[in-house]
Amino acid sequence: MVPTLPGPGRCPSGSSAGTCVEPRHHMSSALRPRPIRLTTRDQSLLKALSSYRLLSIRQLATLFFRGSTSAASTRLRRLLSHRLVVRVHAPVRAGTGSCVYGLSARGSHLLSRQFATRRPRFLREHEARSGLFLDHTLRRNDLRICLELVDEGTPGLNLASWMQEVPDVKTVVKLPLPRRRVARIPLVPDGFFTLQTTCAYESFVVEVDMGTVRPARMALRYRAYWHWWQRRGHRKQFGPAPLRVLTLTTNARRLEQLHKLASQAPGQKGRQTRLFWFALLDQVDIERPERLLEACWSVSCRPIAQRTTLINP
Repeated sequence: MVPTLPGPGRCPSGSSAGTCVEPRHHMSSALRPRPIRLTTRDQSLLKALSSYRLLSIRQLATLFFRGSTSAASTRLRRLLSHRLVVRVHAPVRAGTGSCVYGLSARGSHLLSRQFATRRPRFLREHEARSGLFLDHTLRRNDLRICLELVDEGTPGLNLASWMQEVPDVKTVVKLPLPRRRVARIPLVPDGFFTLQTTCAYESFVVEVDMGTVRPARMALRYRAYWHWWQRRGHRKQFGPAPLRVLTLTTNARRLEQLHKLASQAPGQKGRQTRLFWFALLDQVDIERPERLLEACWSVSCRPIAQRTTLINP
């Protein structure tokens, strides 16, 4: 049953359980928004906000409104008036739209009651929302949306899985150092996904690099990934599919720097690896998701100018 919600006032008498939520405070009838009937699309949108954490108007328009930011803005204002979503205002990069949305506590409660499931995660008031945090999160979500669109539009290619919650992707690597020392390096990639092609499954961890982490720390991170991969830690955590580490970064100079650091991760002189792949964040475009499949990727074991495709045709 698709619920109809009254405005944030009292539930009408005779309404069935699960169709409305009691208000936090009284609101006069003059200010109370008119009732809203939640559509299947609305419910899918609320679920997406829980899963993605934050979505811009542009991203929501791509996912649910056939690219119409006007239609997306109109509907989100209605959902906001009923406190089913929260709106975040913060400085973000050009092109994302002026508003970013997350699932509210009330929206989470509604989904839980409607589908008789555990309460989905929602955006809490105290969560950090700096411009950098927002931009980083939206960039990661751009990649996920592109992968979902590529899945829909590319025969023989399927997005088999996506994970981004810290408990699902985090690992701690014991990295040997000189003089018999050992460093515990936490690895928390921004995401993990598996692609299924006509031939096999391939897995990827994603690092969205905004250029804020010092080179020495990135070098240590790549060494830890190499050590973890060499000891097949990825198989224990993510399964037997071959793994690659994708780094998406902001500009060509930073890409060149990270490419050099990753090429040195194996340690031994002359030893090379295809584990690390690099591309620019500008290549991730939700209006042209197929760009991800172009020959735009540099591999740590090859000259940086030698580009290749992510998936073999």
